Amino acid sequence: MAWFNGFIRKQGQLMLANDIYALFNTVILVLLPYTGWLAASIIALVTLRKSIKTGGLLVVAAVFPNFMVLNSSLSVTGAIVGSLLSYFPCYLAAVALRLSQQWRIVSCVIFIQVLVVMFFLHQFYPQFIMQQYAYLREALNQLHFEETFFIFSKDATVLQQTIFANYLLGIQAAGVGLSACMSLALARFIQSKLYYPEGFKLEMRTLRASKIDLLLFIVVLFAAKQQYLIAIDMLPLLLLFFFMTGVSLWFDCMSIRGMFAPMLILSVVLGVFPHVMLLIYVLVGSLDVLVNFRLYLHSKVDTTIREVK
Repeated sequence: MAWFNGFIRKQGQLMLANDIYALFNTVILVLLPYTGWLAASIIALVTLRKSIKTGGLLVVAAVFPNFMVLNSSLSVTGAIVGSLLSYFPCYLAAVALRLSQQWRIVSCVIFIQVLVVMFFLHQFYPQFIMQQYAYLREALNQLHFEETFFIFSKDATVLQQTIFANYLLGIQAAGVGLSACMSLALARFIQSKLYYPEGFKLEMRTLRASKIDLLLFIVVLFAAKQQYLIAIDMLPLLLLFFFMTGVSLWFDCMSIRGMFAPMLILSVVLGVFPHVMLLIYVLVGSLDVLVNFRLYLHSKVDTTIREVK
């Protein structure tokens, strides 16, 4: 593990000390398969530590070769959109984190980006949403799986197909947001290793939603139940956010003396039922807004320690 930390520190120092080295590595990682998220991490690291302008130049350097690669298999429009979605959300999130130093602001920036894109699609390119559903249905049809899932069968109504298509789009949007957050988190981890030891761990353990976030989640959930398509598109992203706040609280609880073993056992048990685990983390992350579990648990531990002494 020591050699890995040393490698991370050395590469981070080289990226920040030499713009040409950072540019070279960004382009190489863009061209290699399955390493685009690492290129986004370099962009985020440079943006966080050096300047917004320097990070923006790396975005341009990443988008252009990525467009050339995607254009060989996609249309020009698809290649442009795919290239921008690969690096621009992470860059804007890094800008938000640099200016605010708050992960909640980062989540707001990602939410606004997704909301703008969804509004644009519904207003100017609504056929794209149903085209994705049609492509997936055709793929399952070729595998003779279409009758296994009711939503892809001939008995599904147009409304059911539309709702499912929007949920599918929302899941994809949440995936883009998660990818941006993972790249940004890696960049923040490297920055912490170089300049703020234990800072990244503290940030991840204190991630918490606000009452406004919870209110927005409830409104979107209710609107999705009423079959408003924009709300359906945004719901997976909000579920992801509250899942992450729940995971943050979970790991913070594991750091409390005497709670590591039971929390670890419970995590393993929940891992056997991933759908239950998802719901519990979302519920815990939501309830933490109303009841500050961290404050309560840490105060209980401090009280117990004083009593023992």
